[in-house]
Amino acid sequence: MTANTLVQALVAASIGAVLSQGPPREIGLADLTVPNDRLPAGCALAASPSERLEGNRVRSGLWTGLNIGTNPWIGTEAPILAAIRERLAPTEVPDGPPLTPAQARRYFLRLADGIEQAYVAIYREQEVSDLTTVYGLQFPTTDAALAFARNGRAASKAIVNGRIAAFSGGPGSDCFKAIREYVNGLSR
Repeated sequence: MTANTLVQALVAASIGAVLSQGPPREIGLADLTVPNDRLPAGCALAASPSERLEGNRVRSGLWTGLNIGTNPWIGTEAPILAAIRERLAPTEVPDGPPLTPAQARRYFLRLADGIEQAYVAIYREQEVSDLTTVYGLQFPTTDAALAFARNGRAASKAIVNGRIAAFSGGPGSDCFKAIREYVNGLSR
């Protein structure tokens, strides 16, 4: 076998290996939910938006103030999409006279434009009072997801897979680290 034939055979084998792997799997929003077996002990999805503490005390806000009925949540409701987008990349209020309440509502709801669906999951670690949150935004195109992820105002680094930009945030706990590792692994 000549050197040229050997090179051609290696190139053909390399191309065949790449083609047999196929394109990377594009994820769906539901794929952002971390499987229970990947979470450390004491880390789980927050079961309800509030919890009863000792006596008559109640801790609310476990679903971070979003008007969602389930955890995790996937949906298309414009007010929730706008609220998630605002958390991830805050916008500035337009210059000029103060907006009326109706104008402010219309301005806020425009934040949902260009987002097809959103995802949120809130995790709680028993020993830590802070929450770890995973947000996902699904855009019509990969370019739109990349453009949003590269937004200079984005609150944290996004992981982009296809049309989805995913963000995770929370304390530096074991729960947060496991969740971030899982979400980051989805970009491969």
